[in-house]
Amino acid sequence: MSIIVAASNLEEILDHALFRRFDDTLRYGLPSADMIRQLISNRLSNFSIGRIGWKTVLQAAQNMPHADIVKACEDAAKVAVLNECRLIQTIDLERALVLRHRTTSR
Repeated sequence: MSIIVAASNLEEILDHALFRRFDDTLRYGLPSADMIRQLISNRLSNFSIGRIGWKTVLQAAQNMPHADIVKACEDAAKVAVLNECRLIQTIDLERALVLRHRTTSR
């Protein structure tokens, strides 16, 4: 018996015959606005984000997969830590999301 775990954000470029070779496949869609908000809140729970402008942040995170949103949160947290700050502001998170989106959409 073998277990193979693979992941891709680019399912459309994979050969469809690949999917017939596995008993089970799991597909995850892009997160909804509620899921994005919860994901960001959970990932940045050690920081103060109470005054985040959610409309701006959700717009910046639109059409991004879970993993990219998590990475953007980690980038914003890293900047806060390096600046010896426990507060992550809307602009910090938006900047991290936009940069991550540009980096991964090339």
